[in-house]
Amino acid sequence: MPCFQWDHFIRVSEYLLSRIEPTNISDEALFRCAISRAYYGAYCSVRDYAEDYLSYKPLHNADDHSKLVQFLRDQERIDEAQKLTRLRQNRNRADYELGADINKKLAEECNSDATSLVKMCRLPDHNT
Repeated sequence: MPCFQWDHFIRVSEYLLSRIEPTNISDEALFRCAISRAYYGAYCSVRDYAEDYLSYKPLHNADDHSKLVQFLRDQERIDEAQKLTRLRQNRNRADYELGADINKKLAEECNSDATSLVKMCRLPDHNT
């Protein structure tokens, strides 16, 4: 059986952003879900990539989120570490901060960062 494709969470995020039309679901709820799924799709894709190609050893617990970012920094993958950090911060805001300003622009930025991280994971030369 094939492994789950984590980037499908990013597709869900894109789908949620495309569904902004009159419904009984608030735009903010869609944006919050889109940000959350974008982060998790990117995080899992990068984690699997780092494990498969960069010798990252995840603990498979909550500490892996920050440990993966530190691992990327140690590997001098600063851009990837910054994007993943930014995504996680926005995901935390979207999931836990009721008064946070969560809007379409922020959700689109998160989607863009997540998409670029997933593309990095698909590069033929995994040492770049």
